[in-house]
Amino acid sequence: MIGALRGYKTDNGLALNEPLSAVAVYGDIDGFESAVAGAMHIEQLERLDDPPALSTDIVGVDLDYATVGPEYGSKVGDIDAAIDAGEFAVSNGKLHVADEVLDSDLFELREERTYAGEGDFVETDSAVVIVR
Repeated sequence: MIGALRGYKTDNGLALNEPLSAVAVYGDIDGFESAVAGAMHIEQLERLDDPPALSTDIVGVDLDYATVGPEYGSKVGDIDAAIDAGEFAVSNGKLHVADEVLDSDLFELREERTYAGEGDFVETDSAVVIVR
């Protein structure tokens, strides 16, 4: 959590010792509240009982060209163009694109989580952090 908040401050041009007025966290920080608040200069650290509403959006698709190329040949250009245009769907772990259906071992989804509430969402491995 401290690493994520340091990254947030750096990304937003804030000094590491600049206070943050309020931070809300959903995750297991039992016993570390005062350490986190002190290290990151958080004036009010709120623990959330329920996770904030986050949405996960697919922001891209990475193909395994070593396998897709030989299997789909001349269709690869059409597949790439459809992906770039956002004309694809994922269903039951399969990618439906350019009139083709690719198995899950042929692609990897790039996803981004976003928060529509008040404040800035900071991604961590073990907690959801909102800087207000």
